[in-house]
Amino acid sequence: IVLGEGEETMRELCRHLENSLPISQVTGLAYRDKKGDMVLTGRREEIEDLDSIPHPAWDLFPMDHYTMMRDPNIMDHERSMLMYSGRGCLFHCNFCYRMEKGLRIRSADKVIEEMRELKEQYNVSYISFYDELLVNSESRVEEFCEKLLDARLDMHWNCNGRLNFTAPKMLRMMKKAGCVFINYGIESLDEQALKTMNKSLTVKQIITGIENTL
Repeated sequence: IVLGEGEETMRELCRHLENSLPISQVTGLAYRDKKGDMVLTGRREEIEDLDSIPHPAWDLFPMDHYTMMRDPNIMDHERSMLMYSGRGCLFHCNFCYRMEKGLRIRSADKVIEEMRELKEQYNVSYISFYDELLVNSESRVEEFCEKLLDARLDMHWNCNGRLNFTAPKMLRMMKKAGCVFINYGIESLDEQALKTMNKSLTVKQIITGIENTL
């Protein structure tokens, strides 16, 4: 089992297996040895610069199959693919599954470069952003949308948002830049439940955010 992010660990693990080196030297693994005992090699540091990670090797996948995935408000003729524009989240809801702390984001230019590659090489016209929280600040989203509009890719996309980031100006820009669906985690319309979950949202913010989005 790879603990945490896998890009560096998997590369190192493959090198050790290829050269018959002990995998106990590879940081970020959990496995059973020949005796059946559990071995933990320690957690690897998170990758700080996400822009340093190469694009996925799309050419090794049957893209005609994967691009048939259906997403919210996708048109019948569109081909889609998932992407990440960042990892992590600014908030600390106490029910969350996340294992890493903090937020790391890719530059807008790098994200758009990957989108362009998917469109030009695989005819992808719809991107499903799988970030825990793409809409993590109005300034970040507005910069991304401005650059996406300048790139003239004419692609649709969806993302995860948060109801305390729903300024009408930002939402209008998202729509203009091709956003067709935003997923919000509401969880509750009870003030005490929201406080208990450490949701950092109020009922008023939820209602206003939904109205702004609609």
